[in-house]
Amino acid sequence: MFYYVNSGLELITLTTQEFISEFLGKATTPKGIEPNHFYDPQTKLVYAWYSGKCVATSEYQYTPQEAEALLVELALENASNNGDGSIMFQPSPTKEALIADMSNYLEYCIDDESEHDLEFAAKIKQIIDSLKTSD
Repeated sequence: MFYYVNSGLELITLTTQEFISEFLGKATTPKGIEPNHFYDPQTKLVYAWYSGKCVATSEYQYTPQEAEALLVELALENASNNGDGSIMFQPSPTKEALIADMSNYLEYCIDDESEHDLEFAAKIKQIIDSLKTSD
Protein backbone atom coordinates (compact mmCIF):
# COMPACT_ATOMS: atom_id res chain seq x y z
CA MET A 1 0.00 0.00 0.00
CA PHE A 2 1.04 3.57 -0.61
CA TYR A 3 -0.24 6.60 1.24
CA TYR A 4 -0.08 10.27 0.28
CA VAL A 5 -1.94 13.52 0.79
CA ASN A 6 -3.08 15.43 -2.25
CA SER A 7 -3.24 19.21 -2.59
CA GLY A 8 -6.88 19.12 -1.43
CA LEU A 9 -5.65 17.66 1.88
CA GLU A 10 -7.27 14.29 1.24
CA LEU A 11 -5.56 11.09 2.33
CA ILE A 12 -5.17 8.76 -0.64
CA THR A 13 -4.45 5.04 -0.23
CA LEU A 14 -3.37 2.99 -3.24
CA THR A 15 -2.25 -0.58 -3.82
CA THR A 16 1.22 -0.97 -5.30
CA GLN A 17 -0.20 -1.55 -8.78
CA GLU A 18 -2.55 1.45 -8.48
CA PHE A 19 0.39 3.57 -7.32
CA ILE A 20 2.52 2.49 -10.28
CA SER A 21 -0.34 3.18 -12.67
CA GLU A 22 -1.07 6.60 -11.12
CA PHE A 23 2.48 7.94 -10.94
CA LEU A 24 4.66 6.09 -13.43
CA GLY A 25 3.92 8.51 -16.20
CA LYS A 26 2.34 8.02 -19.58
CA ALA A 27 3.71 8.17 -23.10
CA THR A 28 2.11 8.58 -26.49
CA THR A 29 2.81 5.37 -28.36
CA PRO A 30 1.72 3.96 -31.72
CA LYS A 31 -0.96 2.08 -29.72
CA GLY A 32 -2.20 5.22 -27.93
CA ILE A 33 -1.48 6.46 -24.39
CA GLU A 34 0.38 3.83 -22.37
CA PRO A 35 2.61 3.63 -19.29
CA ASN A 36 6.02 5.17 -19.96
CA HIS A 37 7.74 2.09 -18.46
CA PHE A 38 6.52 -1.49 -18.30
CA TYR A 39 7.67 -5.02 -17.57
CA ASP A 40 7.37 -7.83 -20.11
CA PRO A 41 7.23 -11.18 -18.27
CA GLN A 42 8.10 -13.11 -21.45
CA THR A 43 11.43 -11.35 -22.06
CA LYS A 44 11.88 -10.44 -18.37
CA LEU A 45 12.97 -6.95 -19.44
CA VAL A 46 11.74 -3.51 -18.41
CA TYR A 47 10.97 -1.29 -21.36
CA ALA A 48 10.49 2.44 -21.77
CA TRP A 49 9.07 4.59 -24.53
CA TYR A 50 11.57 7.10 -25.96
CA SER A 51 10.63 9.29 -28.91
CA GLY A 52 7.84 6.92 -29.91
CA LYS A 53 10.07 3.84 -29.76
CA CYS A 54 9.93 1.00 -27.24
CA VAL A 55 13.43 0.37 -25.87
CA ALA A 56 14.69 -2.03 -23.19
CA THR A 57 16.11 0.00 -20.29
CA SER A 58 18.90 -2.57 -19.84
CA GLU A 59 19.76 -6.14 -20.75
CA TYR A 60 19.22 -7.28 -17.16
CA GLN A 61 16.45 -9.86 -16.85
CA TYR A 62 14.23 -8.96 -13.90
CA THR A 63 12.15 -11.22 -11.72
CA PRO A 64 8.57 -9.95 -11.39
CA GLN A 65 9.40 -8.70 -7.86
CA GLU A 66 12.53 -6.85 -9.04
CA ALA A 67 10.60 -5.30 -11.92
CA GLU A 68 7.85 -4.15 -9.57
CA ALA A 69 10.44 -2.61 -7.22
CA LEU A 70 12.02 -0.75 -10.16
CA LEU A 71 8.65 0.50 -11.40
CA VAL A 72 7.79 1.67 -7.86
CA GLU A 73 11.12 3.52 -7.69
CA LEU A 74 10.42 5.21 -11.04
CA ALA A 75 6.87 6.10 -9.92
CA LEU A 76 8.21 7.59 -6.66
CA GLU A 77 10.71 9.67 -8.63
CA ASN A 78 7.98 10.88 -10.96
CA ALA A 79 5.68 11.69 -8.02
CA SER A 80 8.45 13.65 -6.29
CA ASN A 81 8.76 15.89 -9.34
CA ASN A 82 5.10 16.84 -8.70
CA GLY A 83 4.98 19.21 -11.64
CA ASP A 84 1.26 19.85 -11.37
CA GLY A 85 1.28 20.51 -7.62
CA SER A 86 -1.27 17.78 -6.95
CA ILE A 87 0.69 16.22 -4.09
CA MET A 88 1.00 17.90 -0.69
CA PHE A 89 2.90 15.10 1.08
CA GLN A 90 4.89 12.60 -0.96
CA PRO A 91 3.77 8.99 -1.38
CA SER A 92 5.15 6.53 1.12
CA PRO A 93 4.85 2.76 1.46
CA THR A 94 4.38 3.14 5.23
CA LYS A 95 1.96 5.17 7.31
CA GLU A 96 4.76 5.94 9.76
CA ALA A 97 6.87 7.70 7.12
CA LEU A 98 3.93 9.82 6.00
CA ILE A 99 3.07 10.68 9.62
CA ALA A 100 6.70 11.70 10.22
CA ASP A 101 6.69 13.88 7.09
CA MET A 102 3.47 15.64 8.12
CA SER A 103 4.61 16.04 11.74
CA ASN A 104 7.86 17.58 10.54
CA TYR A 105 5.89 20.00 8.37
CA LEU A 106 3.71 20.99 11.34
CA GLU A 107 6.77 21.57 13.50
CA TYR A 108 8.78 23.68 11.07
CA CYS A 109 6.43 25.21 8.50
CA ILE A 110 3.33 26.44 10.33
CA ASP A 111 3.06 30.08 11.40
CA ASP A 112 1.19 30.15 14.73
CA GLU A 113 0.08 33.71 14.00
CA SER A 114 -1.68 32.92 10.72
CA GLU A 115 -5.34 31.88 10.87
CA HIS A 116 -4.97 30.13 7.49
CA ASP A 117 -1.96 28.17 8.76
CA LEU A 118 -3.81 27.16 11.92
CA GLU A 119 -6.77 25.84 9.89
CA PHE A 120 -4.33 24.04 7.61
CA ALA A 121 -2.54 22.53 10.62
CA ALA A 122 -5.86 21.30 12.05
CA LYS A 123 -6.62 19.45 8.80
CA ILE A 124 -3.15 17.88 8.78
CA LYS A 125 -3.58 16.78 12.40
CA GLN A 126 -6.90 15.12 11.47
CA ILE A 127 -5.15 13.16 8.72
CA ILE A 128 -2.38 12.12 11.13
CA ASP A 129 -4.98 10.93 13.64
CA SER A 130 -6.83 8.94 10.97
CA LEU A 131 -3.57 7.29 9.89
CA LYS A 132 -2.74 6.36 13.47
CA THR A 133 -6.14 4.78 14.09
CA SER A 134 -6.60 2.95 10.76
CA ASP A 135 -5.40 -0.57 10.05
